[in-house]
Amino acid sequence: MERANTSQRRTARQRHRSRIVWLLAFAWLVLARPTAAQPCAGDCTGNAAVTVDEIVIGVGIALGLVGVFNCPAFDIDHDAQVTVDELLVAVNNALNGCALAAPSPSATATPTPTVNATVTPGGVCWESLASLPQARQEVGAAELEGLIYVIGGFDGAGNPVSTVEYYDPATDAWFPAAPLPASLHHVAAAAVDGRVYAIGGLSGFTFTPVDALSAYNPSSNSWEPRAPLPRPRGAAAAAVIDGLIYVAGGLRGQSVDDFAMYDPVANQWTELEAMPTARDHLAAAPIDGIFYAVGGRAGRLFDIVEAFDPQSKSWATLRPMPTARGGLAAAALGGRLFAVGGEGNPLNPLGVFPQAEVYDPLTNMWASVADMPTPRHGIGAVTFGDRIIVPGGATRAGFGASAVNEALRVH
Repeated sequence: MERANTSQRRTARQRHRSRIVWLLAFAWLVLARPTAAQPCAGDCTGNAAVTVDEIVIGVGIALGLVGVFNCPAFDIDHDAQVTVDELLVAVNNALNGCALAAPSPSATATPTPTVNATVTPGGVCWESLASLPQARQEVGAAELEGLIYVIGGFDGAGNPVSTVEYYDPATDAWFPAAPLPASLHHVAAAAVDGRVYAIGGLSGFTFTPVDALSAYNPSSNSWEPRAPLPRPRGAAAAAVIDGLIYVAGGLRGQSVDDFAMYDPVANQWTELEAMPTARDHLAAAPIDGIFYAVGGRAGRLFDIVEAFDPQSKSWATLRPMPTARGGLAAAALGGRLFAVGGEGNPLNPLGVFPQAEVYDPLTNMWASVADMPTPRHGIGAVTFGDRIIVPGGATRAGFGASAVNEALRVH
C-alpha cells in the first residue's frame, strides 16, 4: 500500500512539474516574441494595466463566447475579432506592463447615416439626435410602442415642471404629450401594457417625496391616478419584468432600501425584500428576468451592483462597476447592461461623468465603451432597436439642464 502511495505521489509531482515547464515555456514564448507597441491591448478598464480577469475576457472573445465590445482593447486591428496574436500582445502587457506608444490610426466601421456620429472601435458609437424642445434634467424616461417619453424634471431655469414630451426615432422629431398632474422631478418611469407610468418623485425646491403613481394613456392623451406607492420616495429606479414594475431605492429625506413590485392588472403593490444597500439616484435595468440595480449614492458614490431574482425572491451582489457614480442611467441591450453618465466626478471641473460601461451577466465582467460626447447626469436611458437613447440631463453637477439628445448604437 505504501509503495502504491509513493508511486502516486511521484506521478503527481511529475505532472505538476510538467505543468510548470509548460507555463515557463509559454511565458518565454510571449516575452521573446517580437510585438508591435500597443496603447495597451487587453486593458478593458483603461487603468494602464492588464489583469488575469481581463485576459479571461480576451480568451472568451477569441473563442466567440462573448462579444468584442466587452473589451474592444483586445481588438488591436479593429476587425471585430480577436486572434491568437492579439491575445499574446495582451498577455505580454499583463506580464511586462502596458506599452506607452501612441495608438496607430485605426479603421472604423461606417455607422448608419446620422448627424454627428462619434465612432469607436468594437462596433459601438454615439450619435447626436434631435434636441428636446426645452432643456430638462432629473427626468424619467420610458419607451412605449416605438416612442420615447421624457417626463417631468427641472427646466433650464431650475424650476420643477410637469412637462411630458415624446421622441419619435423614426422621424427624429419631438411632440408634446399631456403634462403630469403635478410638477415633479426625480420621477421613475416605466411602460407596460399600453401605458406609461410615472412613479413617485420629488416635489418643489424642498425635494419632498411623493407616493403618486400615474398612468398615461396615449389613446386619450391623459393621465389617471393609480394605487400609490407603499411609501413616498423619489430618485428611485424602475424596471419591468414579465409585465410587473419593480422599483428600488430612492430618497425620502435620506436614502432608502425600499423595494416593491406593482401589478398593473391588479393595480396593487407588493413590498419585497429590501435592497441590500440603501441608495438614491441609482439606475436599474432588466436582463433575462433579473432586476439589476447599479450605482447610486448615500453620502458617498456607489459602484455597487445588486441583482434581484423574482423567482427565488432573493438578492445577490455582483462585480462592481468600474466607476462609482450617482445620477446615472442604465438600459439593457443584447443581454448586457449599459451604464452611462452620472454626477460627482472629482476629476471633472463640471462634476459629471462621461463614462459609458457595459456589464455582461454571463461573465460577471464590466468593460468600458466610448465616453458620452456630452457628459450628463439626471438623465434617462431607453433601449430602442440597436440603440440606447439618452435624452436631457444636466451638463454640470447640480443645476445645468440640457436639451441634448444622444444615442449609443451597438452594431
